[in-house]
Amino acid sequence: MIAVIGIVGGLLALALASGPQSAAEVGTAARVALLGAALLAGLAAAAALRVRPLSRSGVLLAVLAGICFGLLAVGARIVRDFAVPALLADPAAWAMAAAVRSACCSARRRCSGPVW
Repeated sequence: MIAVIGIVGGLLALALASGPQSAAEVGTAARVALLGAALLAGLAAAAALRVRPLSRSGVLLAVLAGICFGLLAVGARIVRDFAVPALLADPAAWAMAAAVRSACCSARRRCSGPVW
């Protein structure tokens, strides 16, 4: 319970300290690299989910969920526009979706479908 309170307190402090910012300017290569990293994390999560018993893969899955959370944060920082057509054309937005999917699979220790 103390850990949950600590995490919630840290997230609350982070939310209170944040302010408005514009998107970081990065090139297409960085956006594609972010997408590649998210897809690799998804493949690693799929491989870790095959380790039996699942108790042996717990630490690896936790690390992968954390990496995916970081990829999601980087993607959110570099997305230029949140209009639907712009999101569909931006590799960073696709990286965010892949990171969320991979993190959810890692955290739940199962996937209802392919990881990607």
